Amino acid sequence: MDDIKPKQSIDEGDAALSSDLKDSEGYIAQVDTEHHGNLKLAKDRHTVLIPQPSDDIRDPLNWSPVKKHVILFIISFAAFLPDYGSAVGAVTLIPQATQWNMSQDTVNHSQVGNVFMLGAGGIFVVALSAWAGRLPVLFYFLVIASATAA
Repeated sequence: MDDIKPKQSIDEGDAALSSDLKDSEGYIAQVDTEHHGNLKLAKDRHTVLIPQPSDDIRDPLNWSPVKKHVILFIISFAAFLPDYGSAVGAVTLIPQATQWNMSQDTVNHSQVGNVFMLGAGGIFVVALSAWAGRLPVLFYFLVIASATAA
């Protein structure tokens, strides 16, 4: 009698999965397609959509692929602009050094930290965001940027 194991509770559901299923990403849903109830399925009529899209046409899950790609392009372009805008001034450093009668090395000091943080800053911000959350990191970086812009 001791070797009979009790049934696992729902809370121990991961223990019932095999190791190859535990290591896979995403959700696993065994759904009978004939009796799926109100679950919405993908176009292949076998894949259950998780999360379930609403019936609202403004729900991003219901947008057309073209609309999704256009919005992705706009957001990506807007994310590129600060990097471009902050590095574009490097082109003018040599003419400025000549006009101000300063060495190019001295004039370049104003640009070095900015260009370095364009490359390395992302690593620090991503790690800090994973630890503290995106909103506090964004807030405090904006406060620092505003305070040092004057």
